[in-house]
Amino acid sequence: MGDGDHTVDRIRAAACRALAKRGLARTRIADIAAEADVSSAIVHYYFRSKDEVLLSALMWAGEQLQSSLEPFRDDTLDPLTQLRHILRLSVPADEGLKDEFMLWLDFWNLVRIDVRYLPECQTMSARWKSAVLEVLQRGTDIGVFQPAAPLNEVCQMYVCLAESLSYRCVLGYDDAALPRVLELLAAFLAQQLNLLPAQLQPTGTP
Repeated sequence: MGDGDHTVDRIRAAACRALAKRGLARTRIADIAAEADVSSAIVHYYFRSKDEVLLSALMWAGEQLQSSLEPFRDDTLDPLTQLRHILRLSVPADEGLKDEFMLWLDFWNLVRIDVRYLPECQTMSARWKSAVLEVLQRGTDIGVFQPAAPLNEVCQMYVCLAESLSYRCVLGYDDAALPRVLELLAAFLAQQLNLLPAQLQPTGTP
């Protein structure tokens, strides 16, 4: 990777951090430049507009999601361990994940007014659902999970429930504190997969 590629990735990562801190409407090119520790001229050299930076930042976030999922697809991990990791990644369990959810809220709002961002959002969502489904399928194939409904349905319901609860959590809803969100998601998975909620207590990342 050349110096230019490193600079571009630095700007893309900085854009994600700036957006998470300030929100889409209040983030300027100058804010992204300051976060990346480069001049605004450098940002404009690589990106013609703020919209172009935003789209590239969204794609960068998608690449980070893909990287974060790889360790949990390790076949040497048992399906319950994989599912615990999936559960932890589904919620704003640390500041990094909280920033990601805040970023997603802004991008979702952006999609409403600019459909250019929709394909990348759909791609990221498909990657996440595929990873969840892969773990569910593996656990079912070896008899660890006994799904109460078709796995595609269980996966879709889980992803939608996790997103809804996590956004309520990052926004500070009184009924969606992180421990409660984890409790509800673990209860849902346990019910759908014929497990005990205690079996899904999240562990650290591998």
